[in-house]
Amino acid sequence: MNRDIGVVPADGTGQWKPLIQTPAVEVQATISRDSRWIAYMSNETASSEVYVQRFPGLGDRQLVSVGGGVMPTWSQDGRTLYYLRGGPPREIMRAAVEPTPDGGLRISPPEKMADWTFYDFQFSQRYYDVTADGRLLVIGRPNETPTAQRQIHVVTNWFEELKRLVPAK
Repeated sequence: MNRDIGVVPADGTGQWKPLIQTPAVEVQATISRDSRWIAYMSNETASSEVYVQRFPGLGDRQLVSVGGGVMPTWSQDGRTLYYLRGGPPREIMRAAVEPTPDGGLRISPPEKMADWTFYDFQFSQRYYDVTADGRLLVIGRPNETPTAQRQIHVVTNWFEELKRLVPAK
């Protein structure tokens, strides 16, 4: 099954329309803070890689990741693009992003920010974000097992049980 990136009007007046649609899988789209660029993962090569291109009018596509990449996210100021590089070992990578005088982007070679040692992840969603000052990663932790069942315990007559356990003097 191919997956593509599309757009939907935020006011709810329209339907999904394809934006990036190829025979490859394109997922995990994230828009830059100035809404001029879109970063996403595509598997059109032998591995999953992170790309950036203009938004909403596409063009000027550039490869960001080296050696694979998934789950891109922009820094608050739009000057850094983060992503996870697969492995093992897995790593959190970052690449500086600088606007050029002609309206394009100059992307620096990515550098390792940290090891991803928190847990194994699925590629369908992003489990991290970056604080506004770029100093901290906020890491979400999914359930240990995807099929974990949640239980709800209903206690009836709890007040009587409380009286029995803690008698009033």
